[in-house]
Amino acid sequence: MPAESKKFKKQSITSAEIFNLISEIEIKFSPDEIALDDGTKLWNLLRVVIFHYLFYCSTRKSIKEKKMCRLKRILKVLRYAKEVLLPLEYPKEKVEICAFSDICSRKTHRGKYFDIYMDAYGDVFGDRYAVFEWPDIEAHRRKYEGIYTKNFVPMRMGITQKAFWGMVRDTIFRRMLINDVEEKELEEIIDYVSTSVDCVNKRKLKNELNNSILVFA
Repeated sequence: MPAESKKFKKQSITSAEIFNLISEIEIKFSPDEIALDDGTKLWNLLRVVIFHYLFYCSTRKSIKEKKMCRLKRILKVLRYAKEVLLPLEYPKEKVEICAFSDICSRKTHRGKYFDIYMDAYGDVFGDRYAVFEWPDIEAHRRKYEGIYTKNFVPMRMGITQKAFWGMVRDTIFRRMLINDVEEKELEEIIDYVSTSVDCVNKRKLKNELNNSILVFA
């Protein structure tokens, strides 16, 4: 299905317009068919990545803000460099259920940091449950003096992990992790998004989607 220009064709796009664009994609294409060889469906993950990408790429910045962004990118790279050198420390006890969150979901209450979304499940599943927490988008991590989550794991992609080198390899060789038919479907979706919003860089969006598949799926 060829991509066509839409009413959102502009530099910036609101959250509501992004939701509408994703809804149109789900009508025009068959994103639910995009899956790994083992049958794992990917669209729920990919549409979150698309939303996140569009939300940040369409934010217009002044020259001063752009200079600050360059500095922030340098600092972010340094923080991520530190992250990849540290090992991923798994829970001491064997867990059966893993949840993934980030520092933005954690709030303080009575001197402890609670994950407002994930800790309720920990109360139900007990020792079988662990929360893996990503840093924020700028690679910041909080140092918690008191944390409610029993099995808490600072999530990182270290250089000793297979996924890290897989991401490096797939970024260099532009290799997708899905078969040719589903890759074509995803390419058409990327084309459709890029014809709808001017700020979209198709190569960068494709890399974002592929990296998300590698890390989370």
